[in-house]
Amino acid sequence: MLSYPSSVFEPQPPSEKGDGQTFLTRDGRAKIVVYGAVNDERFSPAQYRSTILKQFAGYNEMDYSPRGKSWFVLSGFRDDVIYYQKVMFSCGERVINALSVTFPRKEKKFYEGLIEVMEDSFKPGSGEGCR
Repeated sequence: MLSYPSSVFEPQPPSEKGDGQTFLTRDGRAKIVVYGAVNDERFSPAQYRSTILKQFAGYNEMDYSPRGKSWFVLSGFRDDVIYYQKVMFSCGERVINALSVTFPRKEKKFYEGLIEVMEDSFKPGSGEGCR
């Protein structure tokens, strides 16, 4: 589940598999991607975090990265774009749920407040991997 500001972001068609959705601002400069995926590789949260960190290799700086037993957050920037991602494991680590947001660095104050609200509302689903 995710609450998002519909006055800022417009939903795009769901993914073909039905496991995620993208939301864009009208100007396309900010984006939300939310998805849930069966953890076929049987990653632990720590292993998946390491995998994601490799994808962040091109980012100038990782400036926020709290974590818990079944979740983590990574945030950083590359040039003028900030990236925020929260990942939660559910269903006994069988499902990976992710929320990612990218937005212009110069609009950080505006998007930080929105991300806090979205992050608080983001809850893992109880879909296919939980059965």
